[in-house]
Amino acid sequence: MAVAVASSYGMTLPISTPPNAIAMGSGVLQTQHLVKAGGLIGVLGMALVFVMTKYYWPLFAR
Repeated sequence: MAVAVASSYGMTLPISTPPNAIAMGSGVLQTQHLVKAGGLIGVLGMALVFVMTKYYWPLFAR
């Protein structure tokens, strides 16, 4: 389950979500903008998933 949640943080790709595709199509954003913001969101999201799986999920496994 952690892998499925972590894989949803693919925000670095220009066509990963419809809002990203619209922003890229407008010409306002460059790919480097998406990589910068998406990389940060991806790293923070994976860290959050790790913390949740390590410390929070075991509370429900009892």
